[in-house]
Amino acid sequence: MKNAASRWLFLLLLVWFTNGVLADGVQDQIARLKDRDFFVRSSAAEALGKLGDLRAVEPLITCLKDKNWFVGGNAAEALGKLGDLRAVEPLIACLKDKHSSLRSSAAHALIKLGKPAVEPLITCLKNEQEVGRGEAAEALGDLGDAQAVEPLIACLKDKNWFFRGCAADALGKLGDLRAVKPLIDRFKDQNEMVRCHAAEALLELGNADVETLIVCLKDRNVDARRLFPRKAADALVKLGKIAVEPLIPCLKDQDLLVRKLAAKALGDLGDARAVPGLVEALPDWECKDELGAALKKIGWKPTSDTEQVYFWICNAAGANLKTQWEKTRQVLLADLKSLNQRRIENAVYTFVSLGKDDIVPELISILYARGDKEMAEMYLNCGHDGLHQAAQLWASAHGFRLMPLSGAGGDGTSWGNRQWR
Repeated sequence: MKNAASRWLFLLLLVWFTNGVLADGVQDQIARLKDRDFFVRSSAAEALGKLGDLRAVEPLITCLKDKNWFVGGNAAEALGKLGDLRAVEPLIACLKDKHSSLRSSAAHALIKLGKPAVEPLITCLKNEQEVGRGEAAEALGDLGDAQAVEPLIACLKDKNWFFRGCAADALGKLGDLRAVKPLIDRFKDQNEMVRCHAAEALLELGNADVETLIVCLKDRNVDARRLFPRKAADALVKLGKIAVEPLIPCLKDQDLLVRKLAAKALGDLGDARAVPGLVEALPDWECKDELGAALKKIGWKPTSDTEQVYFWICNAAGANLKTQWEKTRQVLLADLKSLNQRRIENAVYTFVSLGKDDIVPELISILYARGDKEMAEMYLNCGHDGLHQAAQLWASAHGFRLMPLSGAGGDGTSWGNRQWR
């Protein structure tokens, strides 16, 4: 009994001592919030968030207006950890601050405060000032409250493209099917980044159908980066094998980027159903890297001389093409005699890059029979005297004046030297 009583007394003393130390620690840190050194103030705010004592709430709210945004950011994060609803309105006010870091910290704190922050954040979406609305949208997406769906849908038509993108992201996180049609409508948005965000949001909702994404893949907006078709291709891969059949016709699209993206996506999908379409597309010089890589991923092996030569070209296997010259020559000569202009051009470029003199008569013949200004310019500048002279004669006969360039041809092709391994 005596030992038991001693243990209880010890525990009571320990609790009393610990509480005293913690109390002293909280008061000490609150006092440091007024220190002249901003680093001391920011460290104190961080410490108060960890201590979890609600006496720190009001002093931390005051620190949200600190002249140093770093201190305000730490105070916001601390208030999020404390979870006291007195911080909601002051944190909402921080979303209008000029410093993005403080706005971000305030948004993350509001997420931790949960449902009571939803309505104030929705109100923030309607601010006339641009600042803070993006962070509000992001926070609403993370909070996951269906109450925010309709207000965010309305934001998809906002005049600010960045805010439209933020709204799309948030709707994707909320997972509400009411957003599907409004997000599809954003595929016609004038800003490419908004279209990208809309596509990603639909993927998160699980309602990005194949037909819609194929249309997106062929997006020809004037924006130079063309990110939207790339996002659509990634989305098609995520959809899985259901995307294989619709992608195969894209290998024949007039747009080079569409053909490249389709080939890469089919390789990533790894479905053998894509092999015939990929093999048929092999003579497409401009997509050779993507086609070769796709067929490798699927594990395809050539079954004829024609397929073998095309596969060597796609994989830049110049040593094989030259070692097996007769095979290479016969396959590409057949292409020169075809009615397919793309195959003719690709065969010509391959012959020039390999630099075998015995093929020059055929190259000159095809220039006179099926050539155009681009082919003549390449002959003129590729570095071979015979092709240079043939190009000059062709230009004279067709009323063109071709200008010699220094170095390789206008497209970078030179006789016997085009990045062959």
